[in-house]
Amino acid sequence: MKIMKKYGWEFLLFFSLSIVLSIGFYWVGNQPTDPWVLFGLNAGLLLCGILFIVTFIRLWRVKWKKAIAAGLRKLLTGLASLFIAIVEKWNEAQNDGGHLGGKTSISFDLFRAEKEDKKSAKLPKWKHLQTDRERMRFLYRSMMTERVKRGALVYSSETPSELKQKQENQEHEETLFDLYISHRYDERQQPSEEAIENLKEQFHIK
Repeated sequence: MKIMKKYGWEFLLFFSLSIVLSIGFYWVGNQPTDPWVLFGLNAGLLLCGILFIVTFIRLWRVKWKKAIAAGLRKLLTGLASLFIAIVEKWNEAQNDGGHLGGKTSISFDLFRAEKEDKKSAKLPKWKHLQTDRERMRFLYRSMMTERVKRGALVYSSETPSELKQKQENQEHEETLFDLYISHRYDERQQPSEEAIENLKEQFHIK
């Protein structure tokens, strides 16, 4: 009874459609000529057709309209997001050999331990960094960001060792490269506090 109460209108829709199709197949297959048979078939088609239309309108207004509209919105939103992502990828491929919006793409896998807030593009401030390893990564990223701003070509596929050899570096930049390369993968080894403080002053970090 609960099922019939819940899906009663769907059952009527299916029933009326089934009768209409059955009458149609019978008519086509048997080509009846008896007037009473024809009258019965026409009456059945008319009644079941009306029942089908009324049931369909009722289901559309009560159940299907909101569900279909929500589904279409979700589908269109997904398609729009996919289209935007494809366009952005295409633009990346077209802009200066893979540069993003005229700027060079940098992907150093930095600040992984800090788990930056995804909702904010701001980097953590120096005073909020807890360890010398975090401060070292901060210095390295700051150095590479400045290079990009000055027009340097820095690709995500390049390692720190390759970047170090790519152009002439000042003494404090060489020191930071060496420090970062030697401590990059060894999580147990912390860079010295003295070295970090000296580099902070040379890079003018506040």
